[in-house]
Amino acid sequence: MIVYEYRLQGMVLHGMRRTFGDHAFSRSTEAQAVVNRYLVGRAVTVYYNPFSVTESVLEPGSRWQPYVILGIGGLFILAGLCLAVFLRRMLRGGH
Repeated sequence: MIVYEYRLQGMVLHGMRRTFGDHAFSRSTEAQAVVNRYLVGRAVTVYYNPFSVTESVLEPGSRWQPYVILGIGGLFILAGLCLAVFLRRMLRGGH
């Protein structure tokens, strides 16, 4: 778990997200690599949403995992549409 503090315009704010689309680590070596980059007490750059300053991350951009999930969902939708067209043609007698 990552918890960090940042100061902005006289306010002290807290964040917990490393990146957009955070995910759990499958191996302890992955988690340890992240911990080694963000040692306690070390100054780091925090990226925040200028329209909602309480939304922040340590690493801007997004990871590939959310896009994989969206892609799989898109494949299911495409397969469903193809099946619907196929069944409709089959029920009409192949025309």
